[in-house]
Amino acid sequence: MNNSKISVRYAKAIFKLAKENNLLDEINKDMQLLADASELAVFKKFQHSPVLLISKKQEIYKHIFKGSVHKYTFSFLNILIANRRETYLKIITKNFFGFYREHFGIKKVVLTTVNKLTTANKNKLIKTLTQLFDSKIELHEETNKNIIGGFKISIDDNQYDATVATKLKKLKKELTTTI
Repeated sequence: MNNSKISVRYAKAIFKLAKENNLLDEINKDMQLLADASELAVFKKFQHSPVLLISKKQEIYKHIFKGSVHKYTFSFLNILIANRRETYLKIITKNFFGFYREHFGIKKVVLTTVNKLTTANKNKLIKTLTQLFDSKIELHEETNKNIIGGFKISIDDNQYDATVATKLKKLKKELTTTI
């Protein structure tokens, strides 16, 4: 079974469990906590350790997460560990977030600019996108000095690139092909 099928199946399972028990928001917060933990180098190292026994990993997870996550999330973690699937946690959480956004009609928007937007401009953008797509907007801002100016925006799987760097690359390509 390939990695994507594994992660989708586990994400779908915890999503359905949360939905059936009216715990989507609470489990979503738990998944965010797990996704954040999955970014930590120490946690990754421990998670990917092949020498730790299942029981020892479960004990460590219990020490880290017991009382911080819902009992369903904690049971889910134990199942992942028992099936030696804990290394898929990061991608499982990503898939869970996709199911969550889809269920609530939330569009994920990633905006890349040279500098962060002001609060007023950020609110204006969210309001405009909310009206344009008739859905809730989850805005993630990124900064990248290499784009020189302009912006790049990704909405779900669609991307619009209005960066100065891209325009300069296109202009260079046009000039070199005509010469």
